[in-house]
Amino acid sequence: MRDKKRIRMFCNRLAVAWEHWPDLRFGQLMINVFGSMKRDPFFPEDEEMIRTIEEWVDTHNPYYRKKEDEDD
Repeated sequence: MRDKKRIRMFCNRLAVAWEHWPDLRFGQLMINVFGSMKRDPFFPEDEEMIRTIEEWVDTHNPYYRKKEDEDD
């Protein structure tokens, strides 16, 4: 049996990532992430999936980009 603690850790990391996109509903976030994946989202293990979510948020976050633009 898999460790149940992984669920809370995953959800906590998801919450941090999602907070960068507060205007998106959960389904919108997931459709955007899943659409960017090169493989079926059914198969990745939890760690790969949360990394994919975090990478998508970092890459596509308009608030993050705005801050980068201001630094120029």
